[in-house]
Amino acid sequence: MIDVGKLSQRISETREPIYVESPAGCGKTHTIAQSVNYSKTGTQLILTHTHAGVASLRQKLRKFGVPPKTYYVDTIDGWCQRLSASFPSISGFHDSLTWPEKRQSVINVLEHSFSKRLICDTYHGFYVDEYQDCSQLQHKVILSLMELMPGRIFGDPLQAIFGFQDDDLIV
Repeated sequence: MIDVGKLSQRISETREPIYVESPAGCGKTHTIAQSVNYSKTGTQLILTHTHAGVASLRQKLRKFGVPPKTYYVDTIDGWCQRLSASFPSISGFHDSLTWPEKRQSVINVLEHSFSKRLICDTYHGFYVDEYQDCSQLQHKVILSLMELMPGRIFGDPLQAIFGFQDDDLIV
């Protein structure tokens, strides 16, 4: 049996990319919250796909008493849209873009050195929950973030439930 506490501590301390794959109900979200609690440096970015997932992560983080200043939780698309909308001349962002175009717009921002510095100054690592539901363009965003800071990815390909118009899932 895996000691989730020890696993969470090791996950929080590593600088290498990590992918945790396990079936539903095995504690992936719990492990994310516990790992963030062990983090000793800076703010951790935590991304998932749905607002229900955001609520679940926040509830678990509160359960562990993780100080809110040590993490930022959002949906992948919500975080991407905020970043793109902050730099519309670089991203090409505007309200009438389709979701695949909005996802591409954040990739445009992430190609600039100033945004890389901004992200590294803001976050010291990131977590993605339910990775199996990432689209191809969301996957590119995650790969861009992995070039900047430690990434911890959690998912289960057998649980993939979302589909995206004009932007296929990675699984």
